[in-house]
Amino acid sequence: MRLVFRAVGVAMSRVLVVESGPRPLAERFLAHLYASHPAQRVDVLTCVEGDPAGLQPDRGSVTRVHLHRGFTARRALIRDFARSSYDVVAILCTGHNIMTRWKWAVALGVPAKVLIVNENADYFWLDSGNFANLLAMLKQRLNWRVTASPSLFFELLASPFVLLYLLAYSAWIHSRRALRHLLHGNV
Repeated sequence: MRLVFRAVGVAMSRVLVVESGPRPLAERFLAHLYASHPAQRVDVLTCVEGDPAGLQPDRGSVTRVHLHRGFTARRALIRDFARSSYDVVAILCTGHNIMTRWKWAVALGVPAKVLIVNENADYFWLDSGNFANLLAMLKQRLNWRVTASPSLFFELLASPFVLLYLLAYSAWIHSRRALRHLLHGNV
């Protein structure tokens, strides 16, 4: 993921589309990409059998996640994507719980600008200039009825790190207790 803190677009000469939503939406988005950027290459990462309609094999390829089983194979695939010099990673965020781990692993592992595509095939860049769009999308996905404050967003962002710290601290305390028990017997 790159250029998150700068509100700029990038050239879309090489695009990786993570098909993490319904196939008709991916096909509609692919048609739009080919129409608006005629000289580009578009690769698709999918869990669905068959190629999406409209994919031009001379200008793209399909990678299926079920062919990459196990942590080592998945990590190698993401490394291959990272070395493929993609300009853009387009992620379908449609509200469906399909390939959630894959799409965020690819977004974090591939040094490319991230494009968020919603269920209407509308899209926006994942950057500081589209914070309001991202917040509106999160509110819709999470069914927030109240206006979310920026502090709530940062609390949600920080919560995994706080949980990780608490788990590490707990493990440290319990390992000290177990070591003391081993060295001094039942005290």
